Amino acid sequence: MTVEVIARCTEALMGTVENELGEFENHGWTGDSALGAADALANAEYEDELLRAIGEEIGDVDVHSRITASASTARRTTAAILDIVNQASVVLGSGDPLLAMFSGDERLETAEDGKTAQGLIEALFEEVIEDADASLETAWQREDAIGLYERDKSVVDEAGTVWFPAPAGRVGITRETLTAEPSARGWGLEFATDLAGIAWYVEGIADDEELARLRAPVTGRVVASTVSSIILTLGAGQVERWRDAFFEDALSRCYEFTDRDHYEHEDRSDYETDCREALKHLLDTGRDFAAGVTAYAALAYALQQAGRK
Repeated sequence: MTVEVIARCTEALMGTVENELGEFENHGWTGDSALGAADALANAEYEDELLRAIGEEIGDVDVHSRITASASTARRTTAAILDIVNQASVVLGSGDPLLAMFSGDERLETAEDGKTAQGLIEALFEEVIEDADASLETAWQREDAIGLYERDKSVVDEAGTVWFPAPAGRVGITRETLTAEPSARGWGLEFATDLAGIAWYVEGIADDEELARLRAPVTGRVVASTVSSIILTLGAGQVERWRDAFFEDALSRCYEFTDRDHYEHEDRSDYETDCREALKHLLDTGRDFAAGVTAYAALAYALQQAGRK
């Protein structure tokens, strides 16, 4: 291919990825559109033959079919939920007055039950992280099972279940999961809802004595609300890092290869190889950012809904 053709292909593929993610550059990480970000990028990747070829070179996706590609996207979104929660949890060791910082009520910093509340926040986070980790394991199992089923329908038992070994016995992925259209939105909301139920359930980790000590202004609801605020406030920083990796690094790098005059006298094969590597980096960081946007939107929605109950 000539420099002109390579540059034109590069611009086209850049445009496809950027079109799907451009609206999320400036913190538009909640709402219906954000929930669909990862699925939309996956669909654009699958529909474009050249972009799909780039994706196959990157890996981290089962490219056997659209179904398995969607399952890989959903699994990446589940991993992003865990990354967001883990990022939010680093504040726990800071020694800062979390109740006051994240509720905006300075009275909570010196409240008599502050230490009890701090301990409950830490305990809730342990449960939340454990749940997010278990969700990712489930997503991996679903993705593996869907891939196996797409290749060979006979892997299921008589009830239509694929079985995996587990420490406590076996884990089964049912026909309902194997044949349903997987989506980052669906899996993200499912796992985020489970996580939010834990984050807002102080009674699940506190004994009667601890609950009895909690009274206004420090209540169980304030503790749960603080956990939710920490996740969304600190988790946003993780999404920003994914955003910067895409827009500030990967996209800028690709733009360099659209300068036809600069590369006209370069070795054609080196130029094509460098373009390919830049596009792989672009799609890879785009996948991460899209998964992060969907994960954050799912967490924001689920935490808000759980807080209303």
